[in-house]
Amino acid sequence: MSRGALLTGIAGGIVGSITGIIGIIWIMVSTKLAIDIYNYIQLVMGLSAFYGIHIFALTPLPNSIFQFITLSIVFAGFLIMSGILIGVGFHGLYKAGGGTMGRVGFVSGIMGTATGSLFILLGNVITSTKVMYLFLVSIFIGFTGILPVPLSTPNLFVVGIGMIALAVTFFTLGVSSIVVRETTINSAASAAAGVLSIVGACLLILYTLVQYEASSLALLGGIMSFIGFALIFVAFILWTVVFTSSRDILPIKRI
Repeated sequence: MSRGALLTGIAGGIVGSITGIIGIIWIMVSTKLAIDIYNYIQLVMGLSAFYGIHIFALTPLPNSIFQFITLSIVFAGFLIMSGILIGVGFHGLYKAGGGTMGRVGFVSGIMGTATGSLFILLGNVITSTKVMYLFLVSIFIGFTGILPVPLSTPNLFVVGIGMIALAVTFFTLGVSSIVVRETTINSAASAAAGVLSIVGACLLILYTLVQYEASSLALLGGIMSFIGFALIFVAFILWTVVFTSSRDILPIKRI
C-alpha cells in the first residue's frame, strides 16, 4: 500500500509540474484579461461618442476572454489530477511513519485543489456585470442621451476566492512536506519543496489584486502570482524526487 501510494506520488509530482506551467500561463492570460476588459470598455464608450451605440455590436470582445475560459477548464482539470495524485503520495508517507501531517497532506491535496478548481470554474459561470455608458446618437447627428449597457465578463472576484483556496492548500502541503521530511529518503528535497510551496502559496493570495483591472495593483497581483506558481512548479519537481527516492520505504504497523 505504501509503495503504491508513493509511486502515485511520483505521478503527482510529474502532473503537478505540468500544472505549474499551465498555472503560469493561466496567470498571464488572467492578468491580460483584466486589463483588456478595462481597455475594451473605455474604447467602446469613447467610440460611441462619434459613431453611436451601434459601435458596441461592431467591436469584438477581447480574445483573452475566450482564452481565459478555455484555459481555466484545462487548468482546473490538471489541478484536480495533481491534487489527488500528490495527496495519495503524502498518504504513502503517512503509512511509512510520517505522522498526522502525512494524512493532512492527503486530505488537503484532494479537497483543497478540488475547492480551488470549483471556484475558478464558477468564476467563468457566475459572470460579473459591468456597465458601459454609451451615446444613443453620435455627436455628428446630435446628442440625444446616454444609455447604460451591461457587459458580462468572467468574475475575477470569484476566481480570486479559488486562488485563496489554492494558496491555503499549497501552504498546508508545504508544512506537511517539512514535517514529514525525516520519513523520506531525501529530507533536504522534502524540506526545500515545503519552503517553496509555502512561499509560493503566500504569493498566490496577491492574485486578488488582479480584479482591479488596468491599475498597478492588477499588474502587481499578476507578477506575484506568476512567481508563486513558478515556485510551486519547482516544489512539484522536488516532490517527484522525494517520492522517487522514497518509493521502497516499508510501511509501519499501526496499532
